[in-house]
Amino acid sequence: ITVNDSNYEFNGNVTDKSESIFIEVDGRNIDVINGKFTVKGYSPVNKTITIGAIDQWGNRSKPKIVKLIVDLKNINISDIKDQITKLADKKTLIKIGIIAGAIVLFLIIYYAILNPMANSRKAKLNDMNLKKQETEQFTSDVYSMRAKIKKLKPEYEKYSKLFHSKSEVEGLLQTLSEYAGKNDLVITSIEKKEIKEVLKAQALAKADGKKVKKKKQTQVKNIKNIAYYLIPVDFEIDGNFLGYIKFKRSLSLSNKMLNFDKESIQVVKGNNTGAIKVKGTLTIVGLPDEFF
Repeated sequence: ITVNDSNYEFNGNVTDKSESIFIEVDGRNIDVINGKFTVKGYSPVNKTITIGAIDQWGNRSKPKIVKLIVDLKNINISDIKDQITKLADKKTLIKIGIIAGAIVLFLIIYYAILNPMANSRKAKLNDMNLKKQETEQFTSDVYSMRAKIKKLKPEYEKYSKLFHSKSEVEGLLQTLSEYAGKNDLVITSIEKKEIKEVLKAQALAKADGKKVKKKKQTQVKNIKNIAYYLIPVDFEIDGNFLGYIKFKRSLSLSNKMLNFDKESIQVVKGNNTGAIKVKGTLTIVGLPDEFF
């Protein structure tokens, strides 16, 4: 007999004239019902089984040797189904089916709906974190620039706001003296001349290369018509030529509207050090709000 399960089971038949008959399998009694009996047992390997019959008077039949072959390789789907059916009732199978269906349904919902939503929120979160980092970097840059501006402001106010306001024009001598002293020059004379206003129409005409018309004496002054004021300053400087060139370069680096209208350089006779004497006129610009 060949079986495909370690838990084997096979049926048999027995006939005898006696009213009662018993079956003995390997020394163990087996019930007989209407001449039929079932042999059950367990063996993971092949074995031999001894089966004998005993009547009501104790007479024994000749033992029959049955060779049991356990072939686990020939298990098929129907055999597995039969084993599962034996182990579980219908209600249990329904419960298992419901659980399996719920798991499949959850996986479908997760990958079709929840997973895309999670990925979308993840992308938004990453974008938010990136913008947060950029904002923090921008804030850090702002604080850094403020610190630099605060550090440079005193120097800027000292050297770059020389001639915009009326008070700064009044301090022109001190400013020029500072530049001259740095280049070994001495300002011997400085004099501010009459201030002249420039109308907006005249400024535009000059910018376009057109002929500038002189304003009429009867024209009423109005701050809205004035573009800027020209403030001429006559000066005399003693020193050497190289120092004077450096002096003019220092003034040009101030990035202010300053122009040398007249300039006369004379070499001091009888001086072997290359001394010179400079006379000239420079013009600075004032805003209407300060001089009107």
